Amino acid sequence: MVERKLRRIYQMLRKIFTEGSMTLSTYAEALNVSSRTLQRDINDLIRIGFPFERHGGTITLKGNKRLGIPDLDLSESDKLFVANLLNLADSYFGELDQDNIRSMRRALAKTFINKKQRNHVLSTSNYYHFLNKRLEHVKYSVLKTLETAMVENRRLFVVYAHPSKKDKSFPFEPNALVFTKSHWYAFGRNTQLEARLFYRVSRIKELILSEEQFAQLGKEEVEKMLSNVWEVHYGERSYEIAVRFVQSAVERLTETERHPSQVVQHNEDGSATLTVNVCGYREFMWWVLSWGAQAEILSPQWIREKLAKEVWEISNLYLRNSDK
Repeated sequence: MVERKLRRIYQMLRKIFTEGSMTLSTYAEALNVSSRTLQRDINDLIRIGFPFERHGGTITLKGNKRLGIPDLDLSESDKLFVANLLNLADSYFGELDQDNIRSMRRALAKTFINKKQRNHVLSTSNYYHFLNKRLEHVKYSVLKTLETAMVENRRLFVVYAHPSKKDKSFPFEPNALVFTKSHWYAFGRNTQLEARLFYRVSRIKELILSEEQFAQLGKEEVEKMLSNVWEVHYGERSYEIAVRFVQSAVERLTETERHPSQVVQHNEDGSATLTVNVCGYREFMWWVLSWGAQAEILSPQWIREKLAKEVWEISNLYLRNSDK
């Protein structure tokens, strides 16, 4: 019991003194103990003179250096810009590391002499809303382990909860964390399948860091791979797909850049043709379906035929059930 407590306290001290702060809930999960246990340890340390203070569920070093913000040579406008970034992070990514984001925002707010600016920093995030935001139970410890594996080029062993199959276990070499379709995904190489795939982070049940090294890809190489992805399907082969949009849909189509490879050609009749190079043709096909009769795949012919078959089956489904 004593040995476990000493080891736990050593790990906490190392984290606080190297990073300046520690969030009790996330670190308790990493150590597989309760937040209350860590709170008792912190109380013991404060009692014997360690310079810690509490900010909600976050423990920090006393003094301005705990977050480093006052030491940054920032103008008032620079600090307002950083504050807005933190506000947006709190609104959209808060579920990943909410305590630290809010602690940083409070520390930043204290650096403003002007009370009006200070209140602006603390209240702005109240006015940003993300409608029907999909909140997943992403374990912060899983994200940290993925980060460590990528930085240190260490292979992982993953236990993954597949939505339609039993739990899968496989060795994995992570290359990137990707946010798409309102979810976080780990992109990397499943060495068992010898293929690069996306895995939803919230479905990762367990991660074990191995001592085996792998050759990490460079940022440009990863970005080149991801540039062919439409949503979450990666493949070595990409397809050039052309889609015609009717005149009434052109403005809505062109107001958003939808893919790095896209080329939009405006036609004489007022319609427009979108051409993309993507490896996830099924995902792209379903996106075209969401436009209904406003969009038509022109080429390649085999994808056009697949979409026509899908539309025919949908039509038959509704006709069969029209009397119900």
